[in-house]
Amino acid sequence: LAGVADRATLVEGAIGSGSEQRIGYTLARVENADDIHRYVGSPVADDYAGEAITVPTYPLGDLLDMLGDTVDLGKIDCEGCEWVALADPEAARVLTWVGEYHGRGGEAIVGLLDGTHHVTTSAHDHGATGMFEAVQR
Repeated sequence: LAGVADRATLVEGAIGSGSEQRIGYTLARVENADDIHRYVGSPVADDYAGEAITVPTYPLGDLLDMLGDTVDLGKIDCEGCEWVALADPEAARVLTWVGEYHGRGGEAIVGLLDGTHHVTTSAHDHGATGMFEAVQR
C-alpha cells in the first residue's frame, strides 16, 4: 500500500538468539505513565495478561545479511529490546543507528557502540530513557 514493496523486506520475527520469543502488542494494565508502553513490542513472560504473539527470532547478522555487507540506516525503538541488537558485534555493519533507549541510560548505549560509532544521546526527564544517534567512525 505504501509503494515500497520493491525496496522493503518484511520479516515476521524479532532480533534475538534464533529461538522463539513471545512479544506483547497490547497493554495488560496502565498503572502510571511509565506503564503506557512497557509491554508493547517487548518480550513478555508467560503470565502477561495482554495480547501477545510468538515469533521466531533472528541474530542481527542474519537479518543484515539479507541486505548486504553494510546498512546505511538502522532505526530501532522496541521498548527495551534494543540492548540485544546493539550488543551484537554485527551492529557495526550499520553505518548510522537512530532510536530510543530504555531502562539503562545513555551511558549504556555509548558503552555498546563507542568502539565503532560516534554516539550522541539525549535523555528524557528521568534519564533512564532517551534518544540516540550513532554514526560510524
